[in-house]
Amino acid sequence: MACCQGQKVSCEWASELPLIKKIGGALQAISKKCALEHEDSHAGDMPDAACEGRPDGGFPKCPEDWDQDKSECSALATSLQCLRGSKKDCQGDKQCEWGVDVWVENQESQMKALDCEKKYKTETP
Repeated sequence: MACCQGQKVSCEWASELPLIKKIGGALQAISKKCALEHEDSHAGDMPDAACEGRPDGGFPKCPEDWDQDKSECSALATSLQCLRGSKKDCQGDKQCEWGVDVWVENQESQMKALDCEKKYKTETP
């Protein structure tokens, strides 16, 4: 999430990570789509005015009562649902499927580290 001309903008760089770029193709497309869905989830947690007066490329100003971990748990659940639903887009490409599986494991690990299920009742999809 970044600011551009006073507006919240979802941006991602997961699709440009070296391993994802090396495998490329469907994995890169899945990575981009799911990372953007993750970031879009954060946008809904911030007021529209979060980027007023912020420089282009800067981070939105989070409200004082914003619960970053809760927002991250929700965003992780969103990206997990996207990843699991998009694995079929690998169309049998084993490297792509492996890449999706690794990313799913990473997102699940982050949810466990934040204790999402216990603290926020955010279940792993």
